[in-house]
Amino acid sequence: MILYNVTNHVAPEIESQWLEWLNETHLPEMMATGVFASALVLRVYDGFDAAETAYAIQYSANNHDDLDRFLKENKQKLKLQSLKLFGKNVLQFSTQLEVLSQHS
Repeated sequence: MILYNVTNHVAPEIESQWLEWLNETHLPEMMATGVFASALVLRVYDGFDAAETAYAIQYSANNHDDLDRFLKENKQKLKLQSLKLFGKNVLQFSTQLEVLSQHS
């Protein structure tokens, strides 16, 4: 399994609006691409300025080919939507992670 992790630093004045957009618009659009089996929304607590809140969204893809297809076909369009709505009030970066093992 491949995780596509997007970390977002969100300015406090738009946090509730951003969360509403994330849950009602962005996540359904991401899932509609057919690339991701699930998405997990996490709040980041450590290492960040208290003046902003950080969120990590982890999308699960079955393989590298599916994720590569998403990155080529959809990433830029979906990222521009966030930039158009929130500008510099949301700063983000992404990482790709491969799950090597999982323990319970």
